[in-house]
Amino acid sequence: MINAAAACAQDLDDGHREAGGHPGAAIIPASLATAEAADADGKRFLAAVVVGYEIGLRISAARDMKAVDTYSTGRWCGYGAAAAGGWLRGLKKDNLAQALAISGIYAPLQSASAYSRMEHHTKEGIPWATLTGLAAVDLAESGYGGPLDILDHIDHFNADKILDGLGETWAIAQTYFKPYACCRWLHAPLDCLLDLMNRYNLKADQIISAEVHTFKRALNIKNHTHPKSIEGAQYSIPFCLAVAAHEGAAALLPLSASLLGRLDFSNWAERISLHFDPEAEALFPGMTKARIVLETCQGRLEGSVDHPFGDPANPMSVGDLENKFRRIAEMSLSKSRVSAILDGVASLADNNLAPLLAAVSGAPS
Repeated sequence: MINAAAACAQDLDDGHREAGGHPGAAIIPASLATAEAADADGKRFLAAVVVGYEIGLRISAARDMKAVDTYSTGRWCGYGAAAAGGWLRGLKKDNLAQALAISGIYAPLQSASAYSRMEHHTKEGIPWATLTGLAAVDLAESGYGGPLDILDHIDHFNADKILDGLGETWAIAQTYFKPYACCRWLHAPLDCLLDLMNRYNLKADQIISAEVHTFKRALNIKNHTHPKSIEGAQYSIPFCLAVAAHEGAAALLPLSASLLGRLDFSNWAERISLHFDPEAEALFPGMTKARIVLETCQGRLEGSVDHPFGDPANPMSVGDLENKFRRIAEMSLSKSRVSAILDGVASLADNNLAPLLAAVSGAPS
């Protein structure tokens, strides 16, 4: 639970478009903890991660994504945690089925995420769902039962979609990574604004106003122009655009509390208007398209982004990901410790989990 909370705190966790959420912050901590307890090797740990992604993402993507009231990851990531943990512990088929069922029904409801303010720490419920997912494995192993028909009701899940292509395609290959520490729905507008400013050599004070045209779900997040917390800033298109316009992309990796209360940001954010785009809506959730129209000292400028940086169609390189990790981790850890963690990840290819466990725990290897 603690590692899951740390993994999603900065809003830099990975995600999956069709599933509508962030698998890694739950499944990797669950797999790592269980692998350590089970004395598993590196390849078995990696296989558990793939299993967790496959189960969690397939189940989430089988929902009617237009109809769900909230995309909160906590509603489904426990399935992935239970699948990974149960597989690592060698649960029999019937027990593993019970673990998935228990995880599904014990998942945090998260309905308040659809209407309450986002300026709080509970966010998408990922840490609690990770805990309940692994607890479900314990319960199932001891004979506790859940609703085995939980995925068999068409009003809630499309069972055929869960099974379609199983074993032929892999959901983990379709995950995206974030270059900015904020809700993924903000990334296309951010990429678009930064591209326009770079192309036309614009400064923030040369932009008179901005229109953001995008899909309904992005318009319905809180989008406060004067956020009171980091979490509030992470879910605000206008505020994050203001930060990017004034300070550049680096200020979004991560968002700092020192950015809050800046009147120049908030006043600039007030110049941004948000608009529903039918084309973007039709493409969502498979794509998170955004179009921006700027009124500037150079006249009216327009751009659009279909695939923000980090999408499978516009991927970050391994070097990009390592640089992102170093930038964030070196704010808290020594450079040698950060390098040891990266070396530990590389050791997984040699079937060795011990260096990674030693590096993340701070123990000598």
